[in-house]
Amino acid sequence: MQISTESEIKALFKIVWRWLWLLILCVLISAVTAYTLSTMIVPVYRASTTLLIDSARTPEGASNVQDLIFLERLAQTWARLMEQNSTLVEIADQLEIDADVLKKDVVDRQVTPLRDTQLMRIDIESVSPTLAALVANTMPGVFSAQLNSVQTDRYSGLKSNLQRDLQGLEEDIRSKQIQISDLPEVRTSQEDFEFMSLQSELSELLTDRRNLRNQLESIRLTEAQSTDGLAVVEAAEVPVTPIRPRILINTALASIAGLLVALAFVFLIEFLDDRLRSPREIRSLVDLPLLGSIAVMPKRGKQSTKNTGTNEALITLREPRHPLSEAYRGIRTALQFDNIDEPFKTIVVTSALPNEGKSTTAANLAIVMAQAGYKVALIDADMRKSSVHQIFDIPTRPGLIDAIMLEESQPLRFSPERQIRNLYIMPTGLRPPNPAELLGSKRMKLLIDRVKSAVDIVIFDTPPVLAVTDAQILSTVADKVLLVVSHGTKKGMIAQAVESLRMVNAPLVGCVFNRLERSQESTYYYNEYYGNEGEWFESIEEDQTLFIPTYSSYDLNGRNGNNGIPKSASTKENEPASL
Repeated sequence: MQISTESEIKALFKIVWRWLWLLILCVLISAVTAYTLSTMIVPVYRASTTLLIDSARTPEGASNVQDLIFLERLAQTWARLMEQNSTLVEIADQLEIDADVLKKDVVDRQVTPLRDTQLMRIDIESVSPTLAALVANTMPGVFSAQLNSVQTDRYSGLKSNLQRDLQGLEEDIRSKQIQISDLPEVRTSQEDFEFMSLQSELSELLTDRRNLRNQLESIRLTEAQSTDGLAVVEAAEVPVTPIRPRILINTALASIAGLLVALAFVFLIEFLDDRLRSPREIRSLVDLPLLGSIAVMPKRGKQSTKNTGTNEALITLREPRHPLSEAYRGIRTALQFDNIDEPFKTIVVTSALPNEGKSTTAANLAIVMAQAGYKVALIDADMRKSSVHQIFDIPTRPGLIDAIMLEESQPLRFSPERQIRNLYIMPTGLRPPNPAELLGSKRMKLLIDRVKSAVDIVIFDTPPVLAVTDAQILSTVADKVLLVVSHGTKKGMIAQAVESLRMVNAPLVGCVFNRLERSQESTYYYNEYYGNEGEWFESIEEDQTLFIPTYSSYDLNGRNGNNGIPKSASTKENEPASL
């Protein structure tokens, strides 16, 4: 379980490494875009004023909890009232600023009661730092005036009535005093009675006036005690730095967002991508063993100057000690020890689709087997698009078509390829109109029997499985079928090809992963400086291909030495070899 988890983590890291350029590009684009847009935005400043709620009204007989609820509701109410446009209009009138200009310059205004306190905070955001501080400091006074106006309206009617009554009493008192003063000092009995009446009425009027004045003062006292107010605790100062745009934060957030979007895009592509990318995917895909992994064929370099004229595809002939040559030898070894108890003579090399490197694999496999001392016949059975003669740079005739038409008494003729001992090559020759019928004919079976009796190993290079049925036909008479899969081939095509071969009971022995990308060099590593002429060697990891030493003293049938294997026929140069 732990190994599986580690493999999944490594696979994720490989995906990230493969798409690292895209991730970096998306991060850079997001960061540059966010930075550019942030610098283009007009900066906004914030000024804050802290207020204290001076509440003189509490419900009569209320408890502490009720007092807190009352104050909280009062603060919320005042906050909403202070945020109204009417307050901003009165501020504009007091500051002698056009109201529309003020509304445009003041970007936002918020009044927030501070929880569990009697404090409120006014936050004014504006494009002008001076205007933000000025509005924040003016708003408490304007709102207090509005609040006082609303609160005093409740007592204005009662006070005006009392003042009017008091004014009437004052006039009556003055009138009585004048009447009293008009009476003579020496009065008659009737005048004394009138004087006493006026004094009594004046006394009553003075008492009424005193009562009205007491009532008016009581109302004024009640009004003063029931009036709430605001006190400025901390005035706003002119801000120095803007609150937005936050250039660095915006750039960082945009970079993170770009990275996340890029990662989501990458993993979506990887999820939807049906192409084969790693040799490890083969076993889970088709349940076949991986016989070897072949990296991308290198271009011809200085080491191949001694083999001038050799095709670049023949790496085993051009550079026998190259790591790719060792990989082909590993495939040879895997074929030898696939089933020792059942010797084989014929190998069909095919692929699911064209251009997967099957012909190159067949050619190099034939070379390494011939180098091991086996007598090998490489037959190009791809009559529709032959390529073996191009790889070895040999004539197209005599070819397979010519051999099929031969009588049994006539010797088999091969192409004059004499660079490799024990290797006999038979190109396609003429292109027939009915390749499938020829490959399935009795003459083809007789030809295969003749070649098998003359050599140790017969390797057939066949067309792709999904293109035509030629490979399926030959796989029915073969001892082993080798499927070459290339990096980037769609997994569905590979599975379909394997299913097509299994439908005809083809003896599928395994797969060869071709064109392994250098970005996957975890399967290749550099050993120490080794060998003559200072060459560096790579090897396949042990978990990819099992390497078992191969000695030329063993043939594919388990016989010691070359017992029973005829030596190469002695032919003249540039003349067809015959068996």
